[in-house]
Amino acid sequence: MSEVPLLHEVVIDRGHLDDGRPREGVFMEQCGGIMYLRPVGGGVEWTTRADQVSVLDPREIAPGRGIRSHRRLLQEEPT
Repeated sequence: MSEVPLLHEVVIDRGHLDDGRPREGVFMEQCGGIMYLRPVGGGVEWTTRADQVSVLDPREIAPGRGIRSHRRLLQEEPT
């Protein structure tokens, strides 16, 4: 990953699978090339290599997750 995600941004960890799909997590911290993520609904943090992590497109985030995670907007919303 070339850029560091925002604090508490939802990311995808291609280094860890959950039911055969890359695991989603909330970015907590980065130290060197290691990122600390926690499950979207809360729970125990895990570590992964920074090159395995990418920011989720908001369209990839399933509705009804029960949290209000921060994420980047791909384009400005109309006012």
